[in-house]
Amino acid sequence: MKTLFRTTALFLYMQLSFAVGLIPGESITRDPVTGNYIAIFWDEDPEGLGNDRFARATFETATKIEPTVRSRLKLHQDWGIGYQYQISNGKAAKQSIVLLDLYGLPLNTQLLNTQKVLGSDGAVLIEFYNFGMQAPANTCWYGSGANNGQTVNIGWMCKTWDYSSNSKNTSFGIALGASLGGFGLASLDLPGIFVAKLVGNTKWHHFSFGGAGPDNEKSSIGNQMGKIVRNDNIPHNIAAPLISVPTPFDPAIVLDNLRAHVATWPSKQLVEATFAAQLDRYLLSAAEAYRHNQPKAGKEHIETLRDMLKRVHKNLEDDDDEEHDGKQGAKHNDHPATQALPIDRLAARVLDFDLKYVQKRMEIEHKEH
Repeated sequence: MKTLFRTTALFLYMQLSFAVGLIPGESITRDPVTGNYIAIFWDEDPEGLGNDRFARATFETATKIEPTVRSRLKLHQDWGIGYQYQISNGKAAKQSIVLLDLYGLPLNTQLLNTQKVLGSDGAVLIEFYNFGMQAPANTCWYGSGANNGQTVNIGWMCKTWDYSSNSKNTSFGIALGASLGGFGLASLDLPGIFVAKLVGNTKWHHFSFGGAGPDNEKSSIGNQMGKIVRNDNIPHNIAAPLISVPTPFDPAIVLDNLRAHVATWPSKQLVEATFAAQLDRYLLSAAEAYRHNQPKAGKEHIETLRDMLKRVHKNLEDDDDEEHDGKQGAKHNDHPATQALPIDRLAARVLDFDLKYVQKRMEIEHKEH
């Protein structure tokens, strides 16, 4: 009886929480068992023939997946960075994975092998990323993205449907217990930690009406339904191009950019505050050393930073066991599995890669001069 009461109370709470701003009779409820949403909304006849009515729409959430993304980094001879990803889905998942989305990268992101064209208005220059994105061969997957001067969005999607049928083949995608590699891109920017979004394969999204449902800008319920669709994903940390590298190369500026990015890690639970303060101190010292033409001191500070990371995580250049990021005590560490470490393994790998990049580039420039 208590279980029934709690379930009923939760269902009513969810129902009431979506009722703000709705007209009488409209509602959005979430099934506490399946996690799916049901919307009842007032559907006005667009032709004005008086066929207004209450309509019902069901939205099956696409979060019934157990994703893991391994990030692999490679430095190219032209100082470009190769980013490779392998996506896995857990055996206990209920849906296959059909989307890896990197929405909201910095506007100054420099991807390689892109194409710039003028938009339809002839004024806005749009940079398309499709040509520079690698996708697994002979699969349903393809990569795309663009920078329109306001947003940068790239991602990989498994095409499982078309608009003519309004249906999806739910067998497509990365199945339960399966893994797939071959997702990649190249950039002049150094890696940072980015929160990607992954989506499961569901039936047709019945909260997306193609203009036949409530207007999400004019209708309160349409706006709420749109927010549910936009937030329907599983977040996952990956390495992505986030740290800008100036031309001509300036190690102090690179370290300043890196330092600003690392400063965001404590709030994301990637590094403990005390350890973050130590990292910040040496990053600042290294930047100041290079700024004052003291390359030897800068190199020593970078080596100190790399030693700090390697004392926590062994074999940072070995990325074949990255599913243990944040779950240390496995293959690469002597620490007990239950011991909390001061920095996440992926964050440590990314930071070490960036520091090694600065070291190597300074060594090359020193030889050239």
